[in-house]
Amino acid sequence: FERFSEKGYLQGPETYKKYASGGFKTPSGKVELILGRAEDFGLPALPSCNTETKENADFPLWLTTCKPAHYLLSSYRWVESLRKQNPDPEALVHPETAAIHGVVNGDLLLIETSSGSIRQTARVSPDIRKDTVYASLGWWFPEADAASLYRWERSNLNLLTTTATIGKAFCTPRLRGLRCRIRKAENV
Repeated sequence: FERFSEKGYLQGPETYKKYASGGFKTPSGKVELILGRAEDFGLPALPSCNTETKENADFPLWLTTCKPAHYLLSSYRWVESLRKQNPDPEALVHPETAAIHGVVNGDLLLIETSSGSIRQTARVSPDIRKDTVYASLGWWFPEADAASLYRWERSNLNLLTTTATIGKAFCTPRLRGLRCRIRKAENV
């Protein structure tokens, strides 16, 4: 405990080149650049990504996200010091894109895909491409009541994706590269 208190973390011994004595944790014990047991699972040996590459008049913008800097995915929203630094889910939008859609900095933004819609606060920034919306990941609101499940459906990016088009090899919905549209939302 004294070492932990002094350093702020504990770390086990660092080991390097574990593969030299025990191989890799693959069925062959070797580096596998293709999935060696793909046939056993009915999968292609090399995974592919089913991305939406065509332009879409109904959903003209690209949606992307990344892991949040102040939180661990959707965890720690209840930590007051973190919430002060990042109090609300924000979606970055280029100034020209925002102007086209009648959105100004601080507006409540409705982000829609073919799978659903969410609301996040618009942050107008020239640091993003004109054809892209950069939404916050993993939001729920600990200040809301438990009966509403902490209003997770208001701003959670998971509502904008689907499991219908995921790759069987990855088993996770896509949270980037989705087609979307935006508009100013009502304060709901």
